[in-house]
Amino acid sequence: MGTAGTRGRGDTGTFVPVPKTPGLSSSLTPQGPGHLRVPMALLALLGCVGAVLLAAAATALLVAAYRLGLLYRLLHKADPRSPRYGGELVAEVLKAHGVRFVFALAGGHISPILVASEKLGIRVVDTRHEATAVFAADAVSRLSGRIGVAAVTAGPGVTNAVTAIKNAQMAESPLLLIGGAAASLQKGRGALQDIDQLSLFRTLCKACVSVRTVRGIVPALRQAIATAQSGTPGKDLGHPSTPLSLPGKLWGDFHPPQVSSWALLLARRFWWCWCHLPETLFFCFFSVPFFFGSLHPRPTGPVFVELPIDVLYPFHVVEKEVGGAKSARGFRGKLVQWYLQNYVHNLFAGAWVPRDVTPLPVKVPLATEDEIQRCAELVSWATKPLVLVGSQALLPPTPAEELREALEALGIPCYLGGAARGLLPPESPLLLRQNRRDALREADLVLLAGAVCDFRLSYGRLFGRQTVVVAVNRDRAQLLRNADVFWRPRLAVQGDAASLVVGLARRLGGYSCPRDWLGGLREAEQRKEKANREKAATPTPQHLNPLDLLYRLDALLPPESLLVADGGDFVGTAAYIVRPRRPLSWLDPGAFGTLGVGGGFALGAKLCRPEAEVWVLYGDGSLGYSLIEFDTFVRHKTPIIALVGNDACWSQISREQVAMLGSNVACGLEYLDYHAVAEALGGKGFVVGRPDSERLDTVLRAAQDACRRGHPVLVNALIGKTDFREGSISV
Repeated sequence: MGTAGTRGRGDTGTFVPVPKTPGLSSSLTPQGPGHLRVPMALLALLGCVGAVLLAAAATALLVAAYRLGLLYRLLHKADPRSPRYGGELVAEVLKAHGVRFVFALAGGHISPILVASEKLGIRVVDTRHEATAVFAADAVSRLSGRIGVAAVTAGPGVTNAVTAIKNAQMAESPLLLIGGAAASLQKGRGALQDIDQLSLFRTLCKACVSVRTVRGIVPALRQAIATAQSGTPGKDLGHPSTPLSLPGKLWGDFHPPQVSSWALLLARRFWWCWCHLPETLFFCFFSVPFFFGSLHPRPTGPVFVELPIDVLYPFHVVEKEVGGAKSARGFRGKLVQWYLQNYVHNLFAGAWVPRDVTPLPVKVPLATEDEIQRCAELVSWATKPLVLVGSQALLPPTPAEELREALEALGIPCYLGGAARGLLPPESPLLLRQNRRDALREADLVLLAGAVCDFRLSYGRLFGRQTVVVAVNRDRAQLLRNADVFWRPRLAVQGDAASLVVGLARRLGGYSCPRDWLGGLREAEQRKEKANREKAATPTPQHLNPLDLLYRLDALLPPESLLVADGGDFVGTAAYIVRPRRPLSWLDPGAFGTLGVGGGFALGAKLCRPEAEVWVLYGDGSLGYSLIEFDTFVRHKTPIIALVGNDACWSQISREQVAMLGSNVACGLEYLDYHAVAEALGGKGFVVGRPDSERLDTVLRAAQDACRRGHPVLVNALIGKTDFREGSISV
């Protein structure tokens, strides 16, 4: 008989069971026919995991092939012998969008754009500073209704444009900034003037994009221009340039800086794709419409398109610079050579396939019929209505003349601000320029047609307690700025202000504004005008009285004049004295209050309206930013007249600083011969002071005559101090 605890047969041949050992897993003990269930389930699980890993690896390989252009190149080949280059595609898109001018400062990164544009008949206007180029494009956009275009070179050229782009954003001016850049392959590797340019503009522009292939130029530019000119209701779901961070993680540094680390780098990128598979797939299939904000675009504004140098030059130039050696030794060398050659061929694959370059539809939000009807009811009940028209109301698609006719049909007294100045003729009985604070407190209904309750309206604190406010604006944030803090709209309409006013005039046919209300405002206006005239007739302690100077200028302005405002105290005074003669004949920086816009605005204005007499109203402080652009005016035969209010001081700052803090530090300037600088740059210069007060009109007419003969002119007017703007804000 076998011993206890062993498996064997006794003398009789019977089976002796083995007792269970404590602690031994029962899963290892045969349990009959079902004992294979657990191992089979485990194998099935391993099979599923393996299938998922294989699918993920296949997906990662497909993504890698897509990003490297291998899939696209199966159907489209590069043509190494083609003399064409990406700059030609840029020019074709601009031409198709009605662009007449490209403002630029020369740089090797953007030379192909400038050369190709010139060949297609687009006038290339080079300035002495990149900010001037952007300001000029801004002016073209405001005056023509077409997209304004500026092109600047990489690095410092781009950074010099930052302030001008921010000003355009604050003014809601649709313009396109094209920035040169280092080759995509060389980014982050110490290339000339290579910086992260997209990060600079993500908070300044509606959209920012870097084009990585020649075939991507046309769709990127078309979408960018449509985005700049569109203003669609809805708040942004995140910033439109957010997806740009993804390709940087995927392939932004997927260029072999050291051959020894290439394989490791490739493995890391594949692992990143797998770990971020949903994000990777989302980027590949959905990032383009999301990036450009087509789901929730902002109001009109600037866009930035970065065009690396390798998508602008011809194939043979790019291949020579970044294509690598013709022959390579060893596995690593051949691998690097393959990668570089693949990179170049992917850049140009399908580059010259015919593509649609015509403009995409522009989306503009409009008020609904119900909203117009509600507005009409509120206006019809009012006995003291008032309309404030802001710059946004002058944006396309409603023509300025149609908006003017609608305002005249309504017969409601109006205050015009920003680009809306000149919308009503100077002699219109509806036009008010004085006593706005008092009128707002007395009105029982105020229609904000594109006007915003920011610092210009004391954040909404000017309205009376019982005033009904109807606000219309394309941008929801601007529409409700400071609402429920100092004011509350009875009706807030997110839509185009001009089209609502036109619809309102049609609904209220036969409406008549109460005459006593309008008559009272006119009387107050005339009293204020008389007081200003009396101040203008009072001599200042020294030099010319600025009010008298501006009144004389106003008397000499022809109907086809256009005014550019670039200054603080002098320009602030001019806003109450000088009267724009027609719609879209006043350009100022807007809410950002930027100094230095004068040269660029005047340049763009004169090119858009060569028949107009363009006057730039400068303070002597702001003149310093763009005085050098008289060289640009001379070279490009754009005669303008600059009137400089020279009081040898930053007066708008000094007035409060001295009164509050007791010091004029950093506010003092000198009475310099700015007219001599203009003459040195090829223009004509005049200087007027107290001894010339009797012949002031003669000097201004001489400036007009010189301008008509084709000379840029600067009138250096030495002015004294007045208390006209006492209490005006500077912060």
